Amino acid sequence: MPPSPSAPLLLRPAEAAALLGISRAKFYRLLASGTFGNITVRVGESARISRAGLEAWIARQLTKPEDDGESDSSAARRSV
Repeated sequence: MPPSPSAPLLLRPAEAAALLGISRAKFYRLLASGTFGNITVRVGESARISRAGLEAWIARQLTKPEDDGESDSSAARRSV
């Protein structure tokens, strides 16, 4: 779903954290670890978060296959 026309394209880190339902500190830790990839945009001396980049990261998380702790070969052996 595309953002509404009034939704900002760039978010402050606290706003991005609120959208994800996590603390600002947790958001900064995830950002520093590279979890989100390159979603930061510099505006002068301020850092902003690309809403599109954040939404793309969320979409990737939703389509990522769940790791059930099994290798493909062990699952294949059981299905035979």
